[in-house]
This record gives sequence, C-alpha cells and structure tokens, in this order.
Amino acid sequence: MSTPRKRGEHVSATAVGERTSGLSEAEAAARLLRDGPNEVAVERPPNMVTRFARQLAAPLTAVLLVAGVLSTTVLGQVVEGVGILVIVVLNGVLAAVGEARADRAITALRELSAPTAVVDRGGRIRRLPTAELVVGDLVLLRAGDAVPADLRLVRTASMAVDEAILTGESVPSAKEPGDSAFAGTVVVRGGGRGVVVAVGGQSAVGRLAASLGRPPRTPLQRELAEVAKKLGLAAALVGLALVAVLWWRDPGAWQLALLAGVAIAVAAVPEGLPAVVTGALALGAHRMARRGAIARRLESVETLGSTSVLCTDKTGTLTTGKLAVVAAEPAVGALPEQLWLAAVRANEAERTPTGWTGDPVDIALREAARKELAREPVVEQLLEAEPFDASTRRMATLRRTSSGTVLSVKGAPEAVLPLCDQDQARLLSAQVDRMTSAGLRVLVLAEGNSSAGCEPDWERFLAECFPLRPLGVLGLADPLRESAVGTIAELRRAGIRVVLVTGDHPETAAVIAGRAGIDRDRVVTGAELAEHGDRAAALLEANVVARVDPETKLALVEAHRATGAVVAMTGDGVNDAPALRAADVGVALAGTGGTDVARQAAALVVTDDDLRTVVDAVREGRRIHRNIRTVVSYLITANVKLVATVLAMMALVPWVGVPLLPVQILWLNFMTEGPPALALGVDRAPGDLLADPPRRAGQRLLSARRSLLLVMGGLKVAAAMVTVGLVAVWWGYSAEQIRTELLVTSAITQLLLVFAVRAHRWPFERGWTRNRALLLTVAATALLQVLVLTVPVLRDALGLVPLGWDGVALAVCGALVALLLYSAANRVFAAWGWTR
Repeated sequence: MSTPRKRGEHVSATAVGERTSGLSEAEAAARLLRDGPNEVAVERPPNMVTRFARQLAAPLTAVLLVAGVLSTTVLGQVVEGVGILVIVVLNGVLAAVGEARADRAITALRELSAPTAVVDRGGRIRRLPTAELVVGDLVLLRAGDAVPADLRLVRTASMAVDEAILTGESVPSAKEPGDSAFAGTVVVRGGGRGVVVAVGGQSAVGRLAASLGRPPRTPLQRELAEVAKKLGLAAALVGLALVAVLWWRDPGAWQLALLAGVAIAVAAVPEGLPAVVTGALALGAHRMARRGAIARRLESVETLGSTSVLCTDKTGTLTTGKLAVVAAEPAVGALPEQLWLAAVRANEAERTPTGWTGDPVDIALREAARKELAREPVVEQLLEAEPFDASTRRMATLRRTSSGTVLSVKGAPEAVLPLCDQDQARLLSAQVDRMTSAGLRVLVLAEGNSSAGCEPDWERFLAECFPLRPLGVLGLADPLRESAVGTIAELRRAGIRVVLVTGDHPETAAVIAGRAGIDRDRVVTGAELAEHGDRAAALLEANVVARVDPETKLALVEAHRATGAVVAMTGDGVNDAPALRAADVGVALAGTGGTDVARQAAALVVTDDDLRTVVDAVREGRRIHRNIRTVVSYLITANVKLVATVLAMMALVPWVGVPLLPVQILWLNFMTEGPPALALGVDRAPGDLLADPPRRAGQRLLSARRSLLLVMGGLKVAAAMVTVGLVAVWWGYSAEQIRTELLVTSAITQLLLVFAVRAHRWPFERGWTRNRALLLTVAATALLQVLVLTVPVLRDALGLVPLGWDGVALAVCGALVALLLYSAANRVFAAWGWTR
C-alpha cells in the first residue's frame, strides 16, 4: 500500500513508476490520477499492414486463404482460386479499415487545457498560448480562469477551484499555498499564483489518457472469435478427412481429392458472416447516432444490449451537475423577500454577457433569487467584502442602503448561527437538521445594521452588529435530471442492476439513490472497503458506493466482471476514465462538461447527456444481438446443407466427381446467402425488447445444444437437395447439369429459408412482410440468379449449363420440400422446449 502524500507534496516520476509497477494498465491509470503525474509510454497503434495481416491470421480467413492458394497453384483452377482470394482480400481490407477507424479515436491524445494563460516571466506579465508553457513558469490565476497546466500554488487569495472533472464533486475545493491545481480545472473564486510542474501530455490528465491502454474485448468479439475458431477448425478437419479418404481410395486421383477438400472447406466457411455483422453494427451505430449516442467501437453497440450491471456516476449523470436551491425556509419574523435579498447581497457572482460567473453556490443563489422575486434584484453599493474562507466557513459583505449600512452574512450553520440571537437560532436548528438529513448543503443567512463609516475590521464589525438577525435557511443540491427516475425504472424493467457510484457523502448518495429509484439499503464507502476483509464481496453487495476514488470505481467494475456479468459504466469526468475503459461498455456523457479523457476511454459517447439515450442504446443493442443470432442460424444452416450435400453426393454418385465446384459454392455463400443475411442483420425485431432479461453469461451464439439444432436443420435441408440430385441422376443428367441443378435448388432454398429462420417456425406467418429490405433483397438476389443462368458469360464463369423448365420445376419442388422439413422440425423443437 502506498504511503499517503502530504498536502501539496509532489512525487518524482521514478517514485510513481515504482508505485505503479506490477499493476494492470487500468489500475496504473487510476493510481496516476490519484497520486499525480508520471512518465508513461504511449503505445503506438498498428499500421494498416499489421492490421491486414492480423485479419488474414483469423481462423476462417486462413482456411479460405489456403483453399485459394491450392486452387490456383496446385489444381490449376484459376477462376476458383482467384475468386476465393478476392473474397479473402476484400474481407481483410474492410475489417482492417473498420478497426483503424475505431482505434483512431481511442489513440488520439488531445490536451485538456485552457487556450491561453497569463504568465510572469522575469517580472514581465504577458498572455501566452498554453502550448508555449514550460515547467517553471509562474502562472497568474483569477476567478473564471481555466488552469492551463499542473501547478504547485505559491500564493492564494480566497481561492477555490472547481475540480468536478477530476473528483466528480460539484462543490469547489478551497486552495492554499502548497496545494496542487490540475490542468483543466477552473478557478471559481479568488485567485493566486502557481509554478508549472507539468504541461500538456505530461500533466496528470494527459498521462491518464495516455496510460488507459486498450479496452477489453467485448462479449460479441469473444463469441464471434469462438464461432470463427469452431467453424474454421471444423472446415479444416472435414476437408482434410475427405482428402485422406479419397486419396486412400484412389491414390491416382489426388487432384480430385484436393478439389473436393477445397470445396468442403469453402462450403463450411460462412464468408458473409464478418460483412453481415459489421453491417448490422454499423447500421445500429447510425441509428444510435441520430438519437445522440455515438459508438466509438462498433461492437459496443451490441454489448450494451447484453449489459446486466450498470455502474452510473452521480454528478452530471443522474444529476444535472449544477448546484441549485431546492429548499428555502425564512426565519420567524422574516419575509421571503428579505431572505432572497440577503442571498444577493452576500454574493460574489458576476454578470457577463453569457451568464453568471463565479462560485457555483453564489450563482445558484442569484438564479434562485431572480426566479423567486420575478425580477433581477437591485444590489446596493458594496463598501467591503470578506470572501469565503475555509477556516471561518462564511462570507460577508458590507453595503450602503437607504436605511443605513447593512452587514450580510452567509455560511455554514455552525459558522453563522453563533453570531445570531440564540433564541431565534434555536428556532432555525430544526430546519437545519431537516435539510441536512435530506442530504442538502445548508446555508444560513443573517444580517445586521450598523452606522456607516465603520472600520473594515470584520471581527470588530461583527462584534458591533452582534447579535445578527437570522433571515432563514437555504438548502442546495445537485438535483436529479428530469429523465433520471424514468430511466432507472426502464433499466430495472430490462433486468439491469443499477449501482450508484459517487464521491459524495454516503447520506447524500443514499438520498439521491432513493429519489432516482435505486435501492439505498446497501451503501458502502471507500474507507469501509479499505478495512473490509473481502473487498470484492462488499462491492458486489453494494447498490450505492460513496466516497470513491478511481481505484475503487475500477475495482467495482472488475468485481462484477469477474462474476461473468456484462458491465457498463457511465461517467463524464477524468476520474471516471479508468473504469470507463475497464468496463465492457464505457458510456461517456459529453453534452456539457464532459472531458476529452472520458470520451477517449469510453466505447459509447452520449452527446445530449440524456440518460434516456442509454435506454435507447440498450434496446438497439438487444435488437442487434437478436439479429446476429438469427444471421448465424441462417448461415450455419446453409453451410451445413452444402457440406452434407457435397459429402452425400460424392458417396452416392461418385462418377459425378465434386457435385459443387469451389467457385459455385463461393457464389452461393457470398452472393446468394450474403445479401439476405445482411437484410436479416438490420431487421427491426418485433415486441418489447426491454421486457426480456439480459442474456445469461453462459449463453453463447453457438452452444452445444444450439449447434446440434442447427446441424439437424441443415441436414434436413440437405436431404431434400440430395433427393433432387438423385432425381437428376435418374433423369440422365450429365455432371455439369447435376451441378447446375444443385446450385439452383440451393439458391431457391436459401431465399425461402431466410423467412423460416426469421420467423423461427413457419416461414410466412403474420408480419413476414414487415422487413421490406429483406423482401427487396430476396427479389434482387433471385433476379441475379436468373441472370447467372441466362447470360452466357456469367454462366460459363461459374461452370453452369442451361437448365430446362423441368429442371427448374425440380429445383422449386426440392426447395419447397426443404422448407417444409425445416419448418416442421422447428415446430417440433419448439414443442419440446428447444430453441435456436
């Protein structure tokens, strides 16, 4: 455990490097944010050649690559070989380009800083671009300035800094000489001077962004990799086994054996799957972007629909991120107008053309006063002001009014009530306690009258005006967003557990959680976790985690992921970045106040800060997963059909040779099955997608039972195709005619089967015309098949021959029989409780 730093102390890069050694990238990032800057090596993204080579090494692509090379070099099948290699290159290029676009946003490191800064260099005061700052510069700060670099403060004057992007807290942090001020934070009160200790990418914020590392693979990525591995292994094994058997049976027919092996390998690989999945995710990302959610990694679109745990930040996420007066109680004998006038008098906020600037508390009081009084209050002449001080916990002003000089004081109850008449103060205590128990930040306002011309000695002034007259109590809070309650209800209805994560006091966090609809019974703090024997167990039980640091947020995400849960994390500040990157889906809220670092760490960026957009994204993700599941069923059924047909025909009618050539199978896989599969991938799923629970952690695209069902379905379709082939043999068709018959039958079967797979039972049940894109795709694909059969150039390229009307009728009948067998099997499986 690292030794805590003293206030204002800075640690060397070597010491911090030792402290973060042995940690994961995300843990190191969290510790960097907590403890300060450090030298971090930024990993450069791979170039396009590396990306393309990585795609070629994928199991499915490797099988096709070997098949293409064998066809071209060994078998002399140039058309087939070139066709296979073209498909391999096209898939590799598309995948590499998509990956590069996603990584471009992840690896971009943009400085989070003010555009200019006022610097004292050698006694000369000048304004410089922040890019020109160097370590050792003396920077001058005043209220409203953004801190341009990491500073060690050497002088302060009632200085307070809004560090919400780092801490998540909406209440400013008071600063004293020796304290640190970090790049990207904002001075809201007072001013000071600080020496630059780190700039740009070397600042704490910049180092955090650079050290976040690559995100974990999403469940969809893992599942697709598993599917590809299984299918690639199956294709290679079946192809090699067939080559061995044919070679053993006739050693002289080695070319036929290799050709058959290539055909089987091509038949077993669903070439269109990567393109279909990418297309479905891209269209889903486009739909979400129109609703204000931008996917920085395509897979995150689907993953959000699989989310079972949502860890949500409070400030700026559930709440508005802006302090507001939510309760006001005038004192006995005081008028509401007097209370609001005092709130305006004891106030340092300044009016600008774009709105109010200054301390968030003062801004909240000015806005509330204007609303309550239905006008902009007139502020009298200011004689003297005592800025807010962390030690006294109050601020005061002296103003000249028509009735004399008025002292207005506001501050914490324990700082102001002792200055008031004690009988009146006791009457206010109950109101203070009630607001405090409700999780509000409580301010007491009081006034006193004195003769004009008093010395600006505040202790004497307070003594002269003692006792002050209390005017009332104001309760401030960071209020819930209007959409928060409805959003939490929708998420819970979707079966998603919501955990509130905040740096606030546990009582405040519990109040916010209760108002939002989150179970507030199980609240744990960062300090309690540090003393807990089983930290992970405590995090798993908690519904509210308060007083957290970045490491605790990270530990929360990792604890839930270790149980198999799919975890999403929302946030907008720098302090959220490690957990955003470690989660299965990091969701950055970037509408107002969102930081670059959070956007870089997240997989999904919500641009309107509306939590309802997250619900829409969950719905879209579930729709995409359902569609991808349907596509996998469709493609694997089709590939099993082709593999079984080739094997059966070679066993039953060996004189035909290979019943479907590799180029013919490639045509069926990529052109006949691909477009309908893409239309399935963008289907609008019926029903209420949020009514179903998230899919189980062990539920996979290709479980053992589901694989068995798909194989059985493919075998039933293959049985119909083999029957067509045997009828063609009985009719005396040549080998070329039989191949043409089988290709036409397979094409018609696939165009009809797409409706059965979509409906899961009978193909043309009610609603089958809802997907117009699917209808148009099927019609266009059917027309393409007609052109292939009738245009000599296309027909010759695929090794086909003209087919008479009897042959066409046989193909249609075979396809209808295959459709009936498949649909009947679905009904039976559904009756047994088996689903695909």
